[in-house]
Amino acid sequence: WLGIDFVCPQNIKQLYTQIVSMARSFKARRMKHLFWHATCWNIWLARNNKIFRGEPVVMRNIIARIKNVSWQWLLYKNGTKSGTFYSTWCTNPLL
Repeated sequence: WLGIDFVCPQNIKQLYTQIVSMARSFKARRMKHLFWHATCWNIWLARNNKIFRGEPVVMRNIIARIKNVSWQWLLYKNGTKSGTFYSTWCTNPLL
């Protein structure tokens, strides 16, 4: 989705460093922070749903939620004024 060659890190700090260090520009770095926060939030929600509701953890659902939350936060940050459609943004979110 983000065009990242991903190597599974051993801890959360390594994951953060890996994601943020790949950003080349200020805008890309801000977007990567947004994705980082959306990822942490959705992993937390999936964890809680697993523990407290017994729901299975389905990775494709978590990724879909990360995309959706990232899009919603981006719209909120920009005052819901985006010249990009969700489907286009999902294809290349760093534009």
